[in-house]
Amino acid sequence: RYILPVARPAWDSLLTHLQMVPRTPHVARHSVATALNAAGVPVADAAKYIGDSVKTYCGTYLHASGTDVGAALTTILG
Repeated sequence: RYILPVARPAWDSLLTHLQMVPRTPHVARHSVATALNAAGVPVADAAKYIGDSVKTYCGTYLHASGTDVGAALTTILG
């Protein structure tokens, strides 16, 4: 996504200050979506926060994580 030329130096300075690898604000958006998923935020709420539809959000940000689904079901079903 386009970031105003005036804002880009401030963005780069912030990342340097935080000792983070240089990245575009759009990549940071993906990081936020991933963090929301990992924190268990409901998909519809996360999609609204990111500004995408649920369909776009799911197609873009949700990926298999390697979670043991069987263990999760055992926990749920007690």
